[in-house]
This record gives sequence, C-alpha cells and structure tokens, in this order.
Amino acid sequence: MQQSVPDFEIAWRAERNKFYVQWRESGQLKRVSTCTDDKSEAKRFLADFISGWIAPTEEEKVNLTIAEMIDLYVEYKRRKHRERYKDDDSLEERFIIRNIKNLDHGISYPLESIKEFWGDLYPKQINRNLCREFTRRRVEVDGLSATTVKKSLNLLVAAMNHARKEGLLDIVPHIEKPQDGPPRDKWARPHEIKQLMLSLKHYPHLELFAMLALHTLSRKRAICELKWDQVDFDLKQIDFNPPNRKHTKKRRVPVPINKTLMETLIGAREVATTDHVIEFRGNPCYEIGRAFRKYARLANLGWITPHVLRHTGATLMAQNKVSMVEIAGIMGDRIDTVEKHYLKYHPEYLKDAITALDKIYG
Repeated sequence: MQQSVPDFEIAWRAERNKFYVQWRESGQLKRVSTCTDDKSEAKRFLADFISGWIAPTEEEKVNLTIAEMIDLYVEYKRRKHRERYKDDDSLEERFIIRNIKNLDHGISYPLESIKEFWGDLYPKQINRNLCREFTRRRVEVDGLSATTVKKSLNLLVAAMNHARKEGLLDIVPHIEKPQDGPPRDKWARPHEIKQLMLSLKHYPHLELFAMLALHTLSRKRAICELKWDQVDFDLKQIDFNPPNRKHTKKRRVPVPINKTLMETLIGAREVATTDHVIEFRGNPCYEIGRAFRKYARLANLGWITPHVLRHTGATLMAQNKVSMVEIAGIMGDRIDTVEKHYLKYHPEYLKDAITALDKIYG
C-alpha cells in the first residue's frame, strides 16, 4: 500500500524520443511516459501525475493497484461463470475447466496489456495522456485496431466498477477511449452459406447451431444455453428467454419455427442425450466459437463468425423486402437500431427520393 509520495523526476529517453516520469519503489526503478517531447508539457504532466498520487490515510479505504483490481475482477468472473454449472451434476469437471479457459481468453487476455502498461499504478493516477499513450502504443506499435484497444479499456472500467461495488474504490476515473473504427459490414451471400453448411455437415452440433443462428437470428450465448423445454413443437415456437433469467439489454424473444428449422430440430431431438439443444459428446456446448471458426476457415470462409450469421439473416431478410418492424421483432432489437444497420439493404431504400431526383434533373 502506498505510504508516501516518491521522489519523482523527469528523464529523457532517446530511444523513445519522449520524456518519462521515473521514480523508485522498494529499490525498483519505475517509469511512465509523459507522451511528449516538449519539456514544458512534460512538467505539466508531472504536476498532474503527482496530484493524482495520494497516499491513503488510516481513515481511507484500502488502495489497490490496477493489477490487483484486475485480478479481483477476473476471479469474480470465473466464480460467476462456474455458478452457471453448479446445478447440473451431469457435467464433467474437464468440461467446466475448458469453459473457464475460454472465458479467460475473452477477459484475461485483453486485460494483460493493461496490467503490463498500468499494473503498478493506482486508479487516481490515470489521466488523459496515459490513455492516449496506451492507445497509440497498441495501435501504432502492436498493430491492433482501435476497436480491440477499446475493448481492453472497457474491461478495465468494468474491473474498477467491480472494485467500487465491493467498497474498494471511491470513484472510477474517466478513461479516454479511442473512437470506434468503421463498422464491419460483414454478411454472407446465399452461396457462401451453402458452402459453410457443407463444411459443417459432419459436425452435428455445429450444423445445428448454424441452422438456429440463421433461422432465428439469435445470439451465440442464447443458442448455446437453449434447452429442449424451451422448444414448443406444438406451438412451433422457441422461447430463448429461460425462466429466472435476469433481463439484460441483450433481449431474448420468442421466435417462430419455420418449416426448414422444424425438420432439423425434430431430427436433433430424436438423438439428444442432454437437456440442451446444442450438445457435444454428451455435454452441453456453451462455447462454440473456436470450433466454428476452425471449420469456417477450412471452407475458405474464416471471416464468418457465429455473430456474422445473425447479421447475415437480417441483411438477407431486408433484401427480400421484410419490414424493419419484423426484423427488429425477431432480433429483439429496437427498430431504430435495425434501421441504422439494415435499412440500406431494402430494395425500397430511398427509392422515392432517387426517382424524384431523376424526374427533376432528367
């Protein structure tokens, strides 16, 4: 725990062409970039940096470093992830371990760069310049996209919010994030979907997942968590929102079952060995992304991810003159969100405006 303000100094690093703030802690030299080669700006950075370095008193709450907060958050997510399986005695321990490893890949891995860059600092020390330097280094040096960097910073905010809720942090500092890159306008053409389904033909769990994704436009997690008691064969409807599930902004809605999907589901139900619709080797298959991408790559369609299937269904429906209201209904999204992404694919999009201009200038 921080006991006093160290002796900070400004040092020039020729190999970086930048001024750095450096100090010693327990005999170890530590540095933070000022993100500038101007000494006056570096001095202002140092002043801000020192003002954020507040030693906790006995009355204050325990001060945790960024690395410690991240470790607490990752452990909390692992514990929460494990609780998803606690009521299912049929699951093997190796299955649970594998799913927790997949969780680590999605959370721990993006946070490693944060720990490397800011791990020894305290939340109050984070400022705009540090955020910009982190983004610059990850984009220009490591070659990552702005969207990937933003994901790491979003997870950092989540870790600090968790610490705040646990009473370990008073205020979550402002984290400046890079602007999102251009939206990924990825969707598969019908012939590409046929090519993908041929690649998945010998892997029933992946084939069934793809069929559900394409015919219901549901998200990966909703499909992987789907149980047979949520499939009503009489009403020809799937309720993706299981009982007692906490409602989130990622809405899950009942979706009708069309003729093609009904035939697939009936066949899958006859050979099912678990309560879950998507199963693999006698276990529910909560994480399917890695295997899906593997076989998509074998079909030379590596850019198709499980989420691309959702976009594909919505795009193809829009091209076939399905209304934005119905597309929003099946996706569980707001109409304005659906219009923002898919209205441009509708054959009637701006048709009257273009026709009017043709008459005016023609």
